[in-house]
Amino acid sequence: MLIVAGCGGGTASETTTTTPRATLVQATLQEPDGCFVTVFVADEATPRMVDRVQRILLTHPRVRTVGFVSKELALDRLARIEPEFVEDLGNHNPLPAKFEVVPLLRSDVFSIISVFTQGVPGILNVRASAPCRHVPSLIPNG
Repeated sequence: MLIVAGCGGGTASETTTTTPRATLVQATLQEPDGCFVTVFVADEATPRMVDRVQRILLTHPRVRTVGFVSKELALDRLARIEPEFVEDLGNHNPLPAKFEVVPLLRSDVFSIISVFTQGVPGILNVRASAPCRHVPSLIPNG
């Protein structure tokens, strides 16, 4: 008996598509450009909860980059545009930590947000940035 097994009829010129992996980036004083999703972290979230959310985001197939913005960095950002307000806060920082998530495509925003619709421990809210919500006109010159 002769058994012949094959691996398919592909040619050497065909490529295999792999699931993209998100990159963890260092958050800076500047928000990401363009469309991104903000995942707000509760002050009560444990480090384990934050790590779980980060893993969820980094393994999501529609995420390009993930940056973590600490409460302190969030306050520093606000101080750049509203210095008097931040000064009036004194030692109180009401801003939550957050993840800034850049999707592969603007249309991927809904897929990313849907991960959090049933609730994830440690997450307060999820919001798309204004450029994600802007829908260009489908009417020429409209």
